Amino acid sequence: MAFALSCRTRYDMLRAVTRTSRTVGELAALVGIHQATASLHVARLVEAGLADVTADGNRRLVRARVGAIQFVLQEG
Repeated sequence: MAFALSCRTRYDMLRAVTRTSRTVGELAALVGIHQATASLHVARLVEAGLADVTADGNRRLVRARVGAIQFVLQEG
């Protein structure tokens, strides 16, 4: 889990999806990276058990697994 959060980009992306779901494209725009790169970061978060991805038509929505990341939320 710590490895997944060692990257500031992933940390920022995770914080962005703690209260609402966002698409990978939205996350990419939010942190200022290409969508393909954002997809790789999301995959790392999912592998670490910190986020889930669900299908919504042809979009994929990313949402934090809040139970697994309470310490992140408390950091503020």
